[in-house]
Amino acid sequence: MTDQNEIERLKRLRDEQIRVRYDPNEKKAKFNQISVQRRQGTRVTTHSVLKDIPDKVWWSLIGGIIGLIFTIILLQMPGAPAWAVYVGLGGIAFGLVVGFVLGKARDSGHEDWGPKGGRR
Repeated sequence: MTDQNEIERLKRLRDEQIRVRYDPNEKKAKFNQISVQRRQGTRVTTHSVLKDIPDKVWWSLIGGIIGLIFTIILLQMPGAPAWAVYVGLGGIAFGLVVGFVLGKARDSGHEDWGPKGGRR
């Protein structure tokens, strides 16, 4: 009889671990939340659209702009060598990559945190 109790206990423990690890209703709840927002007639504004753009896109854009400014400054220098264009393009690429990495790091915790890092 002890073996049967142990088997039942292990089955309950396994079922509980599976239930905690994966909730099949989570996707349905998220869909229902979106449906309710749509039915409420939530207005789409420029601010709400811009707020939904991921940080990796914003930070990449900012990095690219900084690289472009670096290129313009480099090319405006008197006596700029011919390879200054390539250095400037490298600066733009570097800015895009660094911005993407920083933005991705900032986006990584948005499941548990509110927008722009505030705790939910």
